[in-house]
Amino acid sequence: MVLALVWAVFLALWIPLNRWARPESCARGRYWAASAGLVPVPMVLLVVLSVLFDG
Repeated sequence: MVLALVWAVFLALWIPLNRWARPESCARGRYWAASAGLVPVPMVLLVVLSVLFDG
């Protein structure tokens, strides 16, 4: 439940800031696909490191 709240706040801040910062020359679909793909990277990295070192 806490994670859902954190994601909601994160997205509420992230989407408007990205709309403001996105260059006009960038293809819309590619920009959002790359941005959405990079969002879970830090959490996945932490989970992998936790499994490897805490295992």
